Amino acid sequence: SSNLAESLLCWGEVIGDRSTTGLNELSSITGQMQNLLLETHRQKTLIEKDLEAAAWLQQRLLPKFSPCSGIETVWEFRPCDRVGGDLFGIFQLPEGNIGLYFIDVSGHGVPSAMMGVAVSQFLQQAVVNFAYPNDRHQKMGELLEKLEQEFPIERFNRYFTMVYLEFC
Repeated sequence: SSNLAESLLCWGEVIGDRSTTGLNELSSITGQMQNLLLETHRQKTLIEKDLEAAAWLQQRLLPKFSPCSGIETVWEFRPCDRVGGDLFGIFQLPEGNIGLYFIDVSGHGVPSAMMGVAVSQFLQQAVVNFAYPNDRHQKMGELLEKLEQEFPIERFNRYFTMVYLEFC
C-alpha cells in the first residue's frame, strides 16, 4: 500500500552532520533506495490497473443473454485470480441451432486468460462459419485439427480442454 511505501521511504533518511565519514555514501544509497521504492510502487500501481482493465474486458466477452427464446440461462464467472483461462460462450448458429462451449486453459492469470480469449474467438468464428449443417461431424473433426495446429502446447506452454454442444 502507499502508506507502507511512504513509511519505508522515511525510514532511510539520514539526520545529522553529513560531512561525517560514510554518511554521504549512506545518504546517497538511501536516496537511491527511496527512488527504487517509488518506482516499484508506481509499476505495481500500473500493473494493478492493467489487471483491472483485463478483468473488465474478460467479463465483457462473456455472453450477456441467452440467444434462445424461451430458455433462461444464468451464470456466474469467478476466476481464481483477477483474470483466468476459463471461458464459455453461447451463440446462435446460422441454421438456428444453439452452440455452447466451455474452455478451461491450464494455469491461472494473464497468460491463461489471453489464451482462453484467443481460443474462444477462434472457436466461435470457426463454428459460425461452417457452411453445411449436414456435414457438421466432418467439420468438427476439421475444427479440432485446426485448434490443435493453432494452439499447440509447444507454442504456448499451455493446453486447454473444451466441451462443445449444439442444441436443435
